[in-house]
Amino acid sequence: MDKKWHSFEVNEVEQALNTHIETGLSNEEAQLRLEQDGRNELPEKKTDSKIKKFLSHFNDVLIYVLFGAAVITALLGHYIDTSVILLVTIINAFIGYFQENQAEKALNGIKALLSLTANVRRNGERLEIDAAEVVVGDAVILSAGDKVPADLRLVDAHNLRVEESASLANQPLLKNSLLYSIPILSLMTRRTWSFQEHPSRLEAASVLLQQ
Repeated sequence: MDKKWHSFEVNEVEQALNTHIETGLSNEEAQLRLEQDGRNELPEKKTDSKIKKFLSHFNDVLIYVLFGAAVITALLGHYIDTSVILLVTIINAFIGYFQENQAEKALNGIKALLSLTANVRRNGERLEIDAAEVVVGDAVILSAGDKVPADLRLVDAHNLRVEESASLANQPLLKNSLLYSIPILSLMTRRTWSFQEHPSRLEAASVLLQQ
């Protein structure tokens, strides 16, 4: 059963995750947790080989019709027509393959430009690291405009608003670090919890709970 992190006192969160809000994890402990739990990112879909991508462009009803027409024209002895039909299908596959490659390159370029970073405390110092290297127990510092790198338990917040409309379909919520006495709350009312969205005001300190 999942822990009700939003109902935990701050010191209970620190003890459960073996961390400290003021100093954060040590670099050694963070590296160990990174190796144990893996990177803070979704696994990428396995890409097909170039040959498979090219051949996939022949998997189309219209192409099947053209191949059928090529067989018929060949049986009738119209070899020029057969050659033209086969040439058209091959050119069509090359065009589709080229366009797919260009689209993938453009998408990868956008991903590189939008690579996320996170501000964390480690060894008592504030560092900016790749968001994929944030680990469970990291003390994460959020500022206006940042993207929340993972599900966090807020421990200190000052007039913080978080845009969670993408995940909860609601308006930006005012977040704080006060505790609720009732341990079972809906997602919409967990104001000590911050989901992976965008803070829009001021600054907050928080702890990564899970990847």
